[in-house]
Amino acid sequence: MKSNKLSNEKNNNFLGGYITYLKRYDGIDGDERKYISIKMKDGDDTIDIMIFKQSGYKTKYPNPLVKLVIDAYEQKIPIACVYNEQPESNVMECVYTNFSVNASVAEEV
Repeated sequence: MKSNKLSNEKNNNFLGGYITYLKRYDGIDGDERKYISIKMKDGDDTIDIMIFKQSGYKTKYPNPLVKLVIDAYEQKIPIACVYNEQPESNVMECVYTNFSVNASVAEEV
């Protein structure tokens, strides 16, 4: 699927499809922000999207998007996401996936 630009004040894009690659980072060079990075196909291109495990420095509340993205990747389920396109990195704003599709197929087998 090709990403679509959303018409709002931010530089947001919508993209749906399968996660082709996932990597976890536990802070780089003293940076306390833990995050994961995923790759998704955008037409013929591959884009990188960052998902921060925490909403900022030294926060104790985990980002719920992380669990959804990891589970979707492990279960090979497509996701639909909105990401903010920034010069340094694309940052995920929200994600949706339908785990019930996979569960209903498993029950029938």
